[in-house]
Amino acid sequence: MNARSVRVVGAQGILALGLALPPGAGRSTAIVLFLLGAPAVAVAAALRTVDPLARVVVVVAAAVVINALVAEVMLATGSWSVPGGLLAVGVISVALAVATSASVLVG
Repeated sequence: MNARSVRVVGAQGILALGLALPPGAGRSTAIVLFLLGAPAVAVAAALRTVDPLARVVVVVAAAVVINALVAEVMLATGSWSVPGGLLAVGVISVALAVATSASVLVG
């Protein structure tokens, strides 16, 4: 893994640590930060050559779209749960980070 992918995975890990907070200690805030932050960090790593303002717009839109698609698919299949949604968003984010680091290493 190169330095960029280590930073991406590290940032996602820091966001995930917020989920270990006890209820009532800002856990809902940490969950929202994870749901928006994890996909945002993964997509931002893929867009390193894009203009900074455009990157922010695309990253925020991508994070919202990823969360909406996960929720829609889970609701449509009748398998919605908060831990399942968090896991799905986390897996998608890590997959994006790994794909980005693999493309950086190859090209």
